[in-house]
Amino acid sequence: ITQREQQGGTAQWLNARELLTFSSRLLEAIPPERDPYLTHLDGTARGLVRAGFHYYAASVYRERGDAGRAAEHFRQFHARLTPELRRIYEVDETRWGVERNAR
Repeated sequence: ITQREQQGGTAQWLNARELLTFSSRLLEAIPPERDPYLTHLDGTARGLVRAGFHYYAASVYRERGDAGRAAEHFRQFHARLTPELRRIYEVDETRWGVERNAR
């Protein structure tokens, strides 16, 4: 039903750019450090919330052809990872146009 409503102009989907804007505004309005749902998490875990945002932003900008913004968000994502997760995502860095020495 929602797909038909969207096609008819009576409903909207959150596409990549709109979801990125929504997520960015949500992080500004209620940062993970103040989010009541996330208060039980430690600082490292709350940092992973921000890391997830930056990973998504990097993918949106990469799809839009904005390599500079994609690389910057990937650097932000990578900086917030735990050492264990950083090793896993190390192989991904060339996808985002990030130079090893740029981090």
